[in-house]
Amino acid sequence: MAKPTILFIDDEQWLMSGIVDSLSDSYNVVKARTGDDGLKIIESGNHDIALILLDIMMPEGQIISTHDRGRTSGVKVVSILKEMGATIPIVCYTGLNDREVHEQLVELGVNTVISKRTLPSKLERVI
Repeated sequence: MAKPTILFIDDEQWLMSGIVDSLSDSYNVVKARTGDDGLKIIESGNHDIALILLDIMMPEGQIISTHDRGRTSGVKVVSILKEMGATIPIVCYTGLNDREVHEQLVELGVNTVISKRTLPSKLERVI
């Protein structure tokens, strides 16, 4: 039986490596370093993505640009996915502790917002 695929979008490669290692036994993890790259992966249709694990604080790109709160381009990724009609569950994995941004994400339909300080075992349970 094939493992479900998670698209992990995060610009912090050191963090991504550890999470990918902890998830790779149970999941096929496709990595993207920017929101732009993540959207391109989804649009390509080359992967049957079961879940998106998304950082919020990432640099902007050519597709993703926002002047709202600096580097909150993860919010823009979620907005674009919803505009595209994507129904892939989204778990936001972030160091940002901003109630207003968290509420905005929930309004956009994000399934869960979880802290990057969360242990990998709890992250796996959330997934």
